Amino acid sequence: FDLQGYRPENVNVRINQNGLLKISGQHIDNSHGNNINREYYRQYQLPANVDPDKVRARMDQNQILTIELPQSLLARDPARHEYWVPVYERNYPPYYCGAPGSGCCCCNIM
Repeated sequence: FDLQGYRPENVNVRINQNGLLKISGQHIDNSHGNNINREYYRQYQLPANVDPDKVRARMDQNQILTIELPQSLLARDPARHEYWVPVYERNYPPYYCGAPGSGCCCCNIM
């Protein structure tokens, strides 16, 4: 996804309990005395075999967002309502646990 003008901290990647991948971003530019507000939103239905706990997203120096969608033989956990995917700059960290509220040191999900 080409997200020119967006910063990783202003881009959200989420997966809901139905396997719907939601990508959103907001960019506000006040540099020329004018307020320019741009928003980006896309959503895609993921195949049932995508493991939401292992989805990773990164944005490179050209502001291209890449999302990896590893497959799994296990079904999604129906008790979880949403999975948040951190957006990293350039390189991915090692796989993370991705459990909300776990305080995972790898992904800083709280």
